[in-house]
Amino acid sequence: MNKKWQEYVEKFISDDSLELKVLKEGNLLEKDNRNILEHLLKARVSAEVLCDLLGLGEKEKDNVVSAATIHDSFVLEEKAYIRQKSKQKAGANYLDLQTIKAQSANRLREIGFPKEVIDLTDENITHEEGGPKSLPTKISFLVDAILSGPEIVDVPKRFDLTRRDWRSDLQVFDEETKMGNEKYWNDFFKGAPGYGDKSHDIVQLETAERICKEFAETLKEP
Repeated sequence: MNKKWQEYVEKFISDDSLELKVLKEGNLLEKDNRNILEHLLKARVSAEVLCDLLGLGEKEKDNVVSAATIHDSFVLEEKAYIRQKSKQKAGANYLDLQTIKAQSANRLREIGFPKEVIDLTDENITHEEGGPKSLPTKISFLVDAILSGPEIVDVPKRFDLTRRDWRSDLQVFDEETKMGNEKYWNDFFKGAPGYGDKSHDIVQLETAERICKEFAETLKEP
């Protein structure tokens, strides 16, 4: 399986595509960023499988798969921006994230991605009470929630690893970053739409549980 997976990755980065263009622009083909690249490609495969299992139409499927492939295209710049804001006295917050996400969306638009794809790239975070409601947005949410780096894991485990700051790229736990992550996930999204006083983890776990139950019921149907 590992051999086939590496062949899949190499084939993707050797083919000319709009998705590959934007991953290159985000510096995700650099050796040090291989973990992020494989995370995105595993999201791509997972999205394709879920779209087929749940009977999503071809056009919507293309949009979901494309969005899954590029949802972290500019994640390195986004993290750098948040770190910079966090060093300031007021710290970073949800509105700061929306600012940098808007900039990323504009870049995707300039490269040639349609609005339907760009909107789906931001569905890995809930923006409304109860989380995403349409089938494309629910798939887009879940394919990121089940991945720790490129590894498919249970959703609670994924959040536990985040809390402990599991560096899947280095295969180590990093205590210093863990402390920053705990503050980030506890405080960053307070007051954001759909969060209220709940922490990021609680909202995301509740959303993932609902979506998984809905998908399971759908797959039970004849």
